[in-house]
Amino acid sequence: MILLDTPSSIGEILNREKIFHISAIFLSHKHFDHIGGLTFFEYWPEQLRVYGNMSVLGNFEITDRLQDNCKFQVLNDRASIKINKIRVTPFEVKHKVPTFGFVVQENNKSIVHFSDKENSELSEYQRRLLKKAQVAVFHTVVYEGGTDHIDVVGVIGIAQEYPACRFVITHIGHNNYVHDVLVKKLSKYKNIIVAYDGMEIIL
Repeated sequence: MILLDTPSSIGEILNREKIFHISAIFLSHKHFDHIGGLTFFEYWPEQLRVYGNMSVLGNFEITDRLQDNCKFQVLNDRASIKINKIRVTPFEVKHKVPTFGFVVQENNKSIVHFSDKENSELSEYQRRLLKKAQVAVFHTVVYEGGTDHIDVVGVIGIAQEYPACRFVITHIGHNNYVHDVLVKKLSKYKNIIVAYDGMEIIL
């Protein structure tokens, strides 16, 4: 089990889902909504490996208990990390601060997690990732007119280019449609899924 980011509610989420073993945590960037729950792991019953870029690892105060319970390691662009049978590869995405997306691979299947990608422009490397991926995850705080996060309309355009890939939209902000309305609006796009708490995807 690996985690991508630790929002402030991470303790509640892990307890609700009865997750009590984690092999590693990967942090995409330093914004609070992505790292605010890291102190929860001060009391985790096993030592954890925590990975992130220099921007995130250098921008929060590490308590003595967290230092004892976590092994912090710096990630580099496209340098893969192997966690048991899972390979995680960070790649740069454009956002307000230095940010990594992650490719998570196991048994020749992959999920591409774009985190807070700024817009719908894709590099050649990102296009190659999508061609091979079974699932792509985008954070979409608004339906249309996003500035520092890709909007839902942008994801629709990308999803139409890659019909063999399932696209998940999450990190839905208050300026977006409510969940039920968003699901209805996107129902005609068969490869787009609106995330919900506790959702599981089988590759």
